[in-house]
Amino acid sequence: MVFHWLAAIPQRLRVTPSVNQPRRNRRSPSPQTLAAEVSVLESRVMLTVLSANITTSQTLSQNSSLTQDIHITNGATLTVTSGITITGHNFIVDNGGSLVSTSGANIFGSGIVVSSGGSVSLSGATISTALQLNSGALVPNLSGNTFAANVVTVDPSYVPTLVANTFSPNSTVYLYGTTISTSLKLANLPNVSQYQFSTSYSSIQINNGGNLTFASGTTLANYGADTLVVNNGGTLTAASVNFGAGITV
Repeated sequence: MVFHWLAAIPQRLRVTPSVNQPRRNRRSPSPQTLAAEVSVLESRVMLTVLSANITTSQTLSQNSSLTQDIHITNGATLTVTSGITITGHNFIVDNGGSLVSTSGANIFGSGIVVSSGGSVSLSGATISTALQLNSGALVPNLSGNTFAANVVTVDPSYVPTLVANTFSPNSTVYLYGTTISTSLKLANLPNVSQYQFSTSYSSIQINNGGNLTFASGTTLANYGADTLVVNNGGTLTAASVNFGAGITV
């Protein structure tokens, strides 16, 4: 015997929707409301659209959260369009690769590491994590940017490219050890309180024909047992400069 569940419900309690029942009146949203909702949704979109190795040139035109380091390889250019926010892991610009963001208003919450032979052009961007410029990097343009974090590390030869940018108050610019064979001046950068060696036992060597000048009032702090060496034929100019304890000149 098959017992049908509907049979257990008294006839008077059964409700059958009528196709003729009127629909409740619903107010349609205005075009302005729809536009505002779309804008909010667009601002919340965070997409991971990049592979671990960028081997061909492409344009990034959406907000992105990087779940892994992204290498921009030889012959490839990654162009970041205006108004993009990027978070997560690092961009690593390898030899022959290029990162370009010259349209302004971009926010890099991911680190930017430029290797020897890699190229970076940044203008009007906010860098809220690390920027590293290694010896041999190519820097066609670095201007009008804001370094919101205290993590800028460069080969000393790139210090002049930092002048046209904005630092947070009491920032430190970290210097890689290097050899200087031409003329170089370490300027007073606004809001930068000191230069500092990036690692322990680093060395800046001024070789024959090299001339390193510190702007008056600058400070070079040590990381630990660092040395500033003036070799035969090299020149160091440092009037009213504070050399931190532990630095051997």
